[in-house]
Amino acid sequence: MDFPVLLFLKSGLAALVILLLPGGAFLAWRPAPDRDFPEWLAEAVGLSIALTALAALFFWLVQRPVTGGGLLGLYAGLALFGLTGKMLHRRTRLFGPGRWLFLFLLLALIGWRFYQVRGLAFPPWVDAPHHVLIVRKILEVGGLPADLNPYLPVPFFYHFGFHVLTALFAALSGAALEQAALWMGQLLNALISLSLYYLGRKVWPEPARAGLAALLSGVVSQMPAYYATGGRYSLLCGLVLLPLAMGAALGARRPGRSVFPFVQQALLTAGTGLAHYFAAGLLGIFALALLGAGAWTAVWGKIKGRETILRPLAGFLAGAVILLPWLLWLWGPAKPYFAVQFNSPVRPLDQTYFSGYGPYLVYLLGPLRNYFLILLALPGLVWAWREPRLRPLAGWGLLLGLGVIPWGFRISPFRPDHLAIVLFLPVCLLAAHFAWEAFVRLKRRRLAPYADKIALTLLLALVIWGLQETRFIIKPETILAGPDDRQAIRWLADNTSARARFLIRAAPWQWGIYRGLDGGFWITPLTGRWSSLPPLLYGFGGPELIDQINQRVKPTLQMAGCDPAFWDLVRSQGLTHVYTREGEGALAPRTLAACPGLTLVYRQGPVYLFKLP
Repeated sequence: MDFPVLLFLKSGLAALVILLLPGGAFLAWRPAPDRDFPEWLAEAVGLSIALTALAALFFWLVQRPVTGGGLLGLYAGLALFGLTGKMLHRRTRLFGPGRWLFLFLLLALIGWRFYQVRGLAFPPWVDAPHHVLIVRKILEVGGLPADLNPYLPVPFFYHFGFHVLTALFAALSGAALEQAALWMGQLLNALISLSLYYLGRKVWPEPARAGLAALLSGVVSQMPAYYATGGRYSLLCGLVLLPLAMGAALGARRPGRSVFPFVQQALLTAGTGLAHYFAAGLLGIFALALLGAGAWTAVWGKIKGRETILRPLAGFLAGAVILLPWLLWLWGPAKPYFAVQFNSPVRPLDQTYFSGYGPYLVYLLGPLRNYFLILLALPGLVWAWREPRLRPLAGWGLLLGLGVIPWGFRISPFRPDHLAIVLFLPVCLLAAHFAWEAFVRLKRRRLAPYADKIALTLLLALVIWGLQETRFIIKPETILAGPDDRQAIRWLADNTSARARFLIRAAPWQWGIYRGLDGGFWITPLTGRWSSLPPLLYGFGGPELIDQINQRVKPTLQMAGCDPAFWDLVRSQGLTHVYTREGEGALAPRTLAACPGLTLVYRQGPVYLFKLP
């Protein structure tokens, strides 16, 4: 058996343990005969992610690192706990006759997600390096760090659900950090459709209708597949949990004496908050929609408020209480980034956000098939509001849709484009609702004999349309580094001192900071060595740190060879190497090759590494 096959098997086993064992052990003690296998699987995945994040928070609070042996002991204990629960509830039947078809479809979607990132050596775009740096730091300290020293002198207050999962995955599978991030990201991307199915089952009696919503999000909608090209892995983790927390809240409205639904909702709520702050905000919007829809139903439908409002709100509050220690820690360093502001329609969007913001917003809502889904969702929204069980979902979708409009009150740092990229959640659900209701009505009319064929043809056309257009979901301009960069970084990790200091290429980015242009941006996350431009998290530092880094990066934008400014930077920063790539612009290899004193120590394809005197 060769190494790639062994790595594949270890990775699959590690993913199963991380994403199923904690939640499965919890659910083994909660018999639920009315739950089908996909619902059980969704709950197991969501609870596994939430419990893993909460365990990381617990060990951070008690200031105890988790060693390799301790980690294996925890998972062994979970397995024993789950096995005991299963033995006590043997009559619970979850695996119906359709489970194999469902598993095949889920594995096919996971395979499609991996196909969409085929050939990538690194996760794309500019967020991925700081995600991997956080994973590196978590592995080094055996848990959540207080700060990112020695790589960056900034406190750690980032959402961490994805990073803890990826650290565990890398530790158990042996995958390289950049591979672990890419693979875990694609797994979570596929699992969002599973979560949507779960949410759909809380409002619809037909599994097929919930399955349609999952199918639309998996292979038709541009999002979340497009997240892969932006490296939005932490948001993916939050969006796996968000529909599950929403579904748990809707399920909590049902009468019953068991404490398990309440505990489950609280755990999923807390997990959503730790996975991504924006996802937590979306859950807060849903709580408002649930409150408003419950009040509407209580007034006009004369239904007891306790059933429609109090139970789910209690679960949300319990989740917030669980999060309280982290929220208290977060508030200090994160407070400067949160603000309430009003965006006036009189003020141009280019001045409110950045140049070309309006067309960018329209682009994120597309392409054409996405506009078609939105058109389907609009009548679905109207029909959903007429039904009490769907009213909270309709209200939530309406609030998110209105939030995409770039004027009005905003809670910074969240922007309309952030809402645009998560709008697929209500759109897929409401489009599926409209399509199903239209199909039911079609079955009652003269076209009833042809209804199945018409529906199947339209669905097949949508699926083919989506598959054809998302085959190449990764934008080439977001690929900063390739296989040659990976080999170069591995070479420098083995052949340069741990105290080596690298000059790398950079370009302006948002918020007055800079981003990397090539594999040099990955040097610090993967090797721990110093580079002239660290990952984007340096923007979370104080003004002095940001200015210090910007001042050493800015001159490199115009450097042509070894001019006096180049040598001044070398001396002032104690630089030992230059990492660059073929092409035009500053720090081009052809100009550096002519510099006296510089030695070409590595070249592989377009990647060059020079040693400074």
